[in-house]
Amino acid sequence: EKPGFKKAEFVFEDYMFNIRHIEITDDGFPINELRKSDAEVIYISPSHQYPLGTIMPVNKRMELLDWAYKKNALIIEDDYDSLIRYGGAPIPSLQGLDKNDCVVYLGSFSKMLLPSLRISFMVIPKKLLPKYNEIKDRYTQSTSKIDQLVLANFMKDGYMVKHLRKIKRIYKKKNSYLTSNFRNLFGDRAEVISSDSGLHIVCEANTKKDAQQIIKDAQNSRILINIIRIKKNKVMFSLNYSGVDLNKIHEFTILLGKVLFE
Repeated sequence: EKPGFKKAEFVFEDYMFNIRHIEITDDGFPINELRKSDAEVIYISPSHQYPLGTIMPVNKRMELLDWAYKKNALIIEDDYDSLIRYGGAPIPSLQGLDKNDCVVYLGSFSKMLLPSLRISFMVIPKKLLPKYNEIKDRYTQSTSKIDQLVLANFMKDGYMVKHLRKIKRIYKKKNSYLTSNFRNLFGDRAEVISSDSGLHIVCEANTKKDAQQIIKDAQNSRILINIIRIKKNKVMFSLNYSGVDLNKIHEFTILLGKVLFE
């Protein structure tokens, strides 16, 4: 995906894959562009595309699965931030829709719980199990057995569901307050493009300020923004708000305005 998660791209580069990027359009992931390629593996985040935040609809998911089946290709589904949604009906994962063993599903607890837990998981197709069992002992992981057992019991006893409900309420309030502050303080100078899920929003600012200066001023103000696209007098960026206290969001938005426009 372009733009996409660069750290995943680095892994593929390290293993000498030939990489082709497919540009994300206003309509999401262009399946027709994929059909024109000779791709054998696709890495994608359909439930909350990073960094644009788009969500792939079910009909496109079915098209993608059909492509993989006919091409005998493999889909690596990074289910980034998918459980933190603020509206709309849940959309099933590609792995949940897959009937032909085409999908490797990746998930993590970093956003739901805390990054320092360092626990993630993978659901692989049955056809890959022999290869997985052959190579799994070559690698080690750093998470303690105690942490894994505690997390397993946390989920088994129903606490994860309660925890998700709680953090959704908290982050939904932050999300709503931040987007309303954007509209009230910036007017037509900035637009929130995506804010329906996850812990960041995607925005586009109409500004004459240089993008590098924006990054520098953001760092000096201790605001973490990720520049996505730069056009003439326009900057698209993502902004993580999870660490901002609800009662400081107005102050935070004023400071962000100085970073973007002054």
